[in-house]
Amino acid sequence: MSVALTADTTGATAPASHGDDLARLVIEQDALLRVARAVASGAHPEVVFALVAQEVARIMCVEAGIVWQYCPEGSRVVGTHGEHGSQLGVVFPTTGEGAVAITARTGRPARVDYRAIPAADPTAARVVSQGYTGGVAAPLVINGRPWGAVLAATTGDESLPNDAESRLMHFAELASLAIANAQAREELTLRATIDDLTESINQGEFQRRIDGLVDDAIGGGAPLSLVVVDLDHFKRVNDDFGHQVGDRVLRSAARAMSGVIRPEGTLARVGGEEFAIILPGLDVDAAARVAERARHAGARMSEPGLPPVTASAGVADLADARSADQLFAAADRALYLAKESGRNRVMTVAAATAASGMAGGPDPAAVESPGPLAAVRALAVAVEAKDPATRRHSERVADLVGRMAASAGWAARDIDALRECALVHDVGKIGVPDALLLKRGPLSADEYEQVKAHAPIGAQIVRELLGPRQTAWVRHHHERHDGAGYPDGLGGDEIPAGARLLAVADANDVMTTGRSYAAARTPADAMAEVRAMAGTQFSPDAVRALGDALPG
Repeated sequence: MSVALTADTTGATAPASHGDDLARLVIEQDALLRVARAVASGAHPEVVFALVAQEVARIMCVEAGIVWQYCPEGSRVVGTHGEHGSQLGVVFPTTGEGAVAITARTGRPARVDYRAIPAADPTAARVVSQGYTGGVAAPLVINGRPWGAVLAATTGDESLPNDAESRLMHFAELASLAIANAQAREELTLRATIDDLTESINQGEFQRRIDGLVDDAIGGGAPLSLVVVDLDHFKRVNDDFGHQVGDRVLRSAARAMSGVIRPEGTLARVGGEEFAIILPGLDVDAAARVAERARHAGARMSEPGLPPVTASAGVADLADARSADQLFAAADRALYLAKESGRNRVMTVAAATAASGMAGGPDPAAVESPGPLAAVRALAVAVEAKDPATRRHSERVADLVGRMAASAGWAARDIDALRECALVHDVGKIGVPDALLLKRGPLSADEYEQVKAHAPIGAQIVRELLGPRQTAWVRHHHERHDGAGYPDGLGGDEIPAGARLLAVADANDVMTTGRSYAAARTPADAMAEVRAMAGTQFSPDAVRALGDALPG
């Protein structure tokens, strides 16, 4: 059977007779197929809304189609097709006798002759002045709830066909399913970019955004800054109050910081208690002011049952770096020196560099060569920054191994020396290819040999800055009690005491924070694993020191 078709005013084809049911069915099926394909291809909801509006105009053979979404103020335009004054985002009240207003009130299709609407009606001024003579609307219902409406409007002199309501209602029912699927897909995509705990963007989305923004800023000669924020002594919160309270602190801190950095910045959670704030268009001085607001907001957060916390922040801009990785490393270096200078403060790269050689910086009794050693520490921070799982690893190890040494009866100066050593114990990884450091999955034998080289490389780097004893701790922190470790196969008491403690603290942090090749374990599980390896991988004395240093 052939169907006579004529061109409609939207550029599509329409049946010569509105009564030709078969022709209408073909048009509706084609329209739904186009919408379904867009949804299946992963199109953004805004694209789907625009396509639905276009198909509404097409199947109804009229000049304009609009998709409306209900909101507290009325109905918002979210999809349009045709020449009319209803721009995206415009909100119309759902009062009066317009087709969409009637549908919103009744939940049923509505047809309106705009020429018959009183001039005082809210719809008249919007549609009659644009030459529209009539319209028909049908509800969009998603998950059993009114979501919005579709509207077909015409400028023609002829009335809309008798079955306009039923035809548009049939299409609206199926379009509702397509819109629901598009929004569900978008929600899944959004959730993949959001940190579930703090509702800030997650580390993966942060990396994607900062890479693009840095490239754009450099290409356009525009300023861009990055702030890295770390909650001070957060491990103590988890140890003293438990991880549930720690999670509440993180949520509250993120909420407090988000409230004061907008509209300039975007907050991301890039580590356990570490956040980053991306600030396009701001130089380092303006970014430092935003960082101060964020720091103060975190300190002022007040919620029953939560312990007070402070935060430290480091700030860098594109004057300090020429790539996203360099920018993060520069801000992280400033953060490290802010923490070393007493915590609860903001430092720029320039201020941090100046402070490293001035009073109020690191204790000279604990740092034999402040300038060069700070540079080595910055190098170690840059290595750790390559992988989100290793950021702040050395700081955590330094804190833990210091407590272990104290429980083992070490003198204060020796504890300081061991903590100092722990801060740079992995600096030798600068000599290991990134592909191996970031590899997901097991290493081959050859690859493992390359990774093992980081211990002697690290010792070589620090030997001019640290004493012989500390250099030995760096070189031997991967030796095993049974002699099967590296690089020299030392065993038992042949392994320097500091290296024995460092090996246990290092392993404990790796297990409790996780890596790309292994999920994080609970503190209790990690402690059980360390104890199971006492006498083989680890020194029994070092294992006891870990048990004494950890709570519970």
